[in-house]
Amino acid sequence: MKKLISTMLVALLLISMVACGGENPKLAEAKEGFNSISTQFNEVATLMNENKDEMDAELIDLMNELSDMLEKYGDMLENGDSLNDEQLDAIIGWFGTAEEGIAGVKADIETILAAEDTFPEALADVEAYEIPDVSNTAWQLAGGMIDGVEMEQADLDAILAACGGTFAFVFDVPGVVSMYNGETEFKGTCETIEENYVLYMEFEGYTYYGVFTVVNDTNVIIIANTEAPGTALYMTQIVEG
Repeated sequence: MKKLISTMLVALLLISMVACGGENPKLAEAKEGFNSISTQFNEVATLMNENKDEMDAELIDLMNELSDMLEKYGDMLENGDSLNDEQLDAIIGWFGTAEEGIAGVKADIETILAAEDTFPEALADVEAYEIPDVSNTAWQLAGGMIDGVEMEQADLDAILAACGGTFAFVFDVPGVVSMYNGETEFKGTCETIEENYVLYMEFEGYTYYGVFTVVNDTNVIIIANTEAPGTALYMTQIVEG
């Protein structure tokens, strides 16, 4: 079960961080910095909690670490009269670093949510395994589903005919993939996402998602693109010899 982020503690500390007249100007600056960074943290933490099922464990851990640090500095600033300027400068400097970190987490969350919005429905219920190293392997079309219904041989033959008789993916070095559609080769990039359980391939004009599974003791990459999200294609490895 994924750990949820608690924003309430930071929100309560945010309310208490009020600069007082006549106090050390640097302490007042630090309190303002705390308020600002806590507001940003709460915004991102709320977004993360609202979409907790899609979140990466590393992002959750990072946000919880930031939460712990904010709590620590909040306690220090509430009793800030004992802090010297050097300590306050260090706290203010950390707020700048934390701001960059929170902005990075927000960008990562937005990327995850954008991918979730476009993830093909044909792959949603597939029992996926962690993607192995597919470098220097080739995979060819062997079957598929259309709107959850297994393709007939006639459907498969029609797809192959439309592709000029060949539809295959060849993975070269990590991060590089070629798609063969008939006699045409398309060069693209590939990476694993969703904690290494989804293969993402991007070509000029084409975007494919893939999951790795096992069917009748055979390794299969099931792919679908964003243009036909209800169609899944089964790719089996081409073994030389």
